[in-house]
Amino acid sequence: MYDYHHLTALGDYYPTQFELYDTYESVDITEEKFEYVRYNPRINIDRWGLSLTSLDGGVTGVPDLDSIKQYNFNNGTSYKEDDFNVPTPVYHYFKNALDLFKPWLFRTHILKLNPGSYFPPHRDAITLKSFRLIIPLKNCKDPDVLFLIEDRVLHFEEGRLYFVDTVKQHQLFNSSSKPSYWLVMNVKVTDESVITLLNLVQKEYK
Repeated sequence: MYDYHHLTALGDYYPTQFELYDTYESVDITEEKFEYVRYNPRINIDRWGLSLTSLDGGVTGVPDLDSIKQYNFNNGTSYKEDDFNVPTPVYHYFKNALDLFKPWLFRTHILKLNPGSYFPPHRDAITLKSFRLIIPLKNCKDPDVLFLIEDRVLHFEEGRLYFVDTVKQHQLFNSSSKPSYWLVMNVKVTDESVITLLNLVQKEYK
C-alpha cells in the first residue's frame, strides 16, 4: 500500500525523466487563444491562471481558480479538490504530460505570475490525499524567479516534470521583468498514481 510518504522519501523535490518540449510555444498559444483570469481574485496580487481541468470543462476560473474553501462558504456549496477533473480546451496543448496522470488528475492549471507577483509562505495538501507535480514552462529560472521550500531555493529545468512536497512551507516570487508560467498538477494519492510517478523518477534518485 503506497501513500504520500513513499514520495517524500526521495526528497522534498526531485525531477523526473519526463520532459515537455516547446513549452514557450505552447504558452504563447494559450495567450493567443484563451484569456487568463485572476487567480484567487479575493487577494490583490498580480497572479493569473488558466484551467487545464475544471468543474465543467470551462475556462472561466469559477470556482476552480478561487479559494475553494472561501467559495464554498460564500455560496453554500461543498466542492472538493477532486471535483475539478474535467479537461478544458487548454488540456490538449499539454496532453502529453497530463495524460500520464489523467485517471487521478484534478484542479490542474497554468499559473502566471506577472513581474513583482508572488505567493507568500504557505502550505498545501495537508490531508496528504494528493500530491503536487510542477512543470516550469516559461521564465522560471532563478535568481530572477525564486521558488523556495522552507529556506532553500529550488532549481528547475524548464519543461521537466517535478515532484514538489508542498506540504512543507514554500513560496514563489517573480522579480524578473517578464511573466513567469508554471503548470501545476494536483494528483490523487493512489497505489497506481504513486507507482506511475516513481517509475518516472530519474535514475540517480532511485
